[in-house]
Amino acid sequence: MAADLAVERLEEVLLNAGFGREIPAFFSWLGVTMYLTQAANLAALSAIADCASPGSELIFNYIDQAAFGGPKQAPSPDFVEVQRVVAAMGEPFLSGFHPATLAADLRVLGLELEEDVGEAALVQVYDPLNLNSLRPVAELHTARARVLGSNRRSSIGPNPVRCSR
Repeated sequence: MAADLAVERLEEVLLNAGFGREIPAFFSWLGVTMYLTQAANLAALSAIADCASPGSELIFNYIDQAAFGGPKQAPSPDFVEVQRVVAAMGEPFLSGFHPATLAADLRVLGLELEEDVGEAALVQVYDPLNLNSLRPVAELHTARARVLGSNRRSSIGPNPVRCSR
């Protein structure tokens, strides 16, 4: 089932698709966060925490928020090129997360950060001999999180839809 998370709330999409929280689920959210606003990302992550069974897992990739103009350093040339290409295709990057605060940000939403890996480390693991000539982009990360067992309820967004528990 296709969904536009920029305009649809994930809670509604999951409920309309018949999603049930009785058994743990695995959410693959690759190539999504960078195309959503920070508010849309937080709302969707909160919905996953509210709707999924405790112990469910989520994998997602994200851009280090500093790449969008932080005072520390300029983005890498590889990131600038990727950003230019996706913007030219009509899909500009909109937001990211701060790696230093990601664990705390996820915990507030009801998720526990299990792992956060930079793209260079992933390339080293999955293409150690550089057979694919991959050029890792320093600003890209892949994170894995687990849904906590609390019964917290989201208050992100107007009139949030509650998943049945």
